[in-house]
Amino acid sequence: MARVEIDWEAACAAEYALEISPDGEAWKEVYHTDKGQGGTEVIRFGPLEARWVRMRGIRRATEYGYSIWELRVFGP
Repeated sequence: MARVEIDWEAACAAEYALEISPDGEAWKEVYHTDKGQGGTEVIRFGPLEARWVRMRGIRRATEYGYSIWELRVFGP
């Protein structure tokens, strides 16, 4: 099982998506939530092949934008 761990600062996302890409140009959404909690969020999913991973913020939980202390990606 692969996973992504996001350590949010106080300015977290209430709604966001994780996207992957083989080349940094064509992106595919692999996770979406509208129940962002802040703190440390752990997202688990089946193995995927990608070179790039990004978080796309959709709706902020605070007025301050998005702030991530660390985003970790783990393969199977």
